[in-house]
Amino acid sequence: MVFAQEKAAVGGLFEGELVVATPTCKDRGQAPSSKLRAALFTACKQRAEHASNIWLVYSARNDRQWILRSDAEYLHFLYLEFSEHVVNFQIEPEAVLLAIDGERHRTQFDALVRFDDGHIECREVKRTFDPPVNLLGEVDPRYALQHDLQVKAASHMGAHYVRICTADLEPHTQRIINSMRMLRFLSAARRMPLGDSKNGVLARLIGSNNGVPLVELMALPEIGHSALVSAAVFSLYQQKKVHLDIDSAPISERTLVRARK
Repeated sequence: MVFAQEKAAVGGLFEGELVVATPTCKDRGQAPSSKLRAALFTACKQRAEHASNIWLVYSARNDRQWILRSDAEYLHFLYLEFSEHVVNFQIEPEAVLLAIDGERHRTQFDALVRFDDGHIECREVKRTFDPPVNLLGEVDPRYALQHDLQVKAASHMGAHYVRICTADLEPHTQRIINSMRMLRFLSAARRMPLGDSKNGVLARLIGSNNGVPLVELMALPEIGHSALVSAAVFSLYQQKKVHLDIDSAPISERTLVRARK
């Protein structure tokens, strides 16, 4: 089935490693905001209607948490988190109000994505975009209305309207699995200073045209603890200061780290 590998990873492919999780009582820090709690309650109510999974995720790129309401949204989030062409993104941006035929309508996108070439995409993310039909085989008119609303709303914002389903994400399976692993390190190190480790990594990469294996960087005591070094490398990748191959092979100790020119 689609994304069998990702589902296995979520279910424990990494032998007990938590990819993204709510902090434990020991390291919880501040309580979730009232806005986050409200989003969680809303998602729980929607789950009862649609029987979809709920994900509480941490974005290192945005340094914030979000509530995602389906597996498709979770996989899409992982893809965006480490995309080299994404400048920034927002999950569930503010709703847009439109007037059509004298009636006011409200619509909300699943994600707003800004790319490094300047263009913006308003995205709708679903497992599939097969139109819902009733017992008579008729398409639900609300489906067409939502599509029209979102096309008009995106145009009003000067953005492109894009629909993403799991079939679109499937070719990026390896990248998504690697994103899960890298985000685990960044989530664990979110309150730790990584500046010295980042500088140490960049200094070691000077003159290394063929790259340096991650395990070699992790073994240098002057750079920092091996887990912090890994987090530093993944953060530098997000900042486009180092290159990693996350599309064709699993992230491992043998992964080559190269400085970007």
